[in-house]
Amino acid sequence: MAHQATVVDSGPGKGFFSTLAGLWFGPGETFLGVVRRPAVWAVLLALIALNAAFTAAWLGKVDLPEFVKAQMEERGQMEKIPAESRGEAVEKATGFTRVIAWVGAVAGPPIYVLVVAGVLFFVFRFFYASEMTFRQAMAIVGWSALAVSIVALPLAFLTLQLKGDWTVPPQEALQANPTVLVEKAETPKPLYALLGSIDLFSFWQIALLAIGFGVASRRKAGSALWGILVPWAVIVLIKIGFSFLR
Repeated sequence: MAHQATVVDSGPGKGFFSTLAGLWFGPGETFLGVVRRPAVWAVLLALIALNAAFTAAWLGKVDLPEFVKAQMEERGQMEKIPAESRGEAVEKATGFTRVIAWVGAVAGPPIYVLVVAGVLFFVFRFFYASEMTFRQAMAIVGWSALAVSIVALPLAFLTLQLKGDWTVPPQEALQANPTVLVEKAETPKPLYALLGSIDLFSFWQIALLAIGFGVASRRKAGSALWGILVPWAVIVLIKIGFSFLR
């Protein structure tokens, strides 16, 4: 228990930007500070601001009715709608998509952090017998997501800008995975879902989570990695399962 007190209580904490930079260049030492002083609200507000900024920039560029129409055609929905009703259907879906985009930008980050932190908190408290707090779990998940998102989202926007094709869903714009090697229309949906999950940015975030939860549970990152990989594999399997229904 003396070692736990050393991790949690000793040493000065880092500022917001120094913590963010530390997660890029020295995550092990930086997570000591995150676990010691888990600033949950600061990182949640930063995630919301980042996603809101991306959403505003994307909505300012995209032709939303054309985007919605392209998505409906890809999913085979358009052919099920009578020709005379398609314009009205696209108009309604456009309004809905705009609302969902903003709801996702504002509510998405807190929900993501709460859910992922809840799952991993359970894993590390139950299977690893760790004494971490839920607040520490939220801080680790939030900072990991922010460190990756602040790089991935601008790159995704830049990719869309360079392609000039705004009908591509933002989450598919930055293909840092094997989907870049296949044609989406010609690839079975379960296989495409699997390939899309083998993603560089996902693995980066998994690595950060392993380091952070390793620090919080007083274990090596390699040991903590299994506590991250198993839930991630379950999510990938669920994602592949849903692809059969589309």
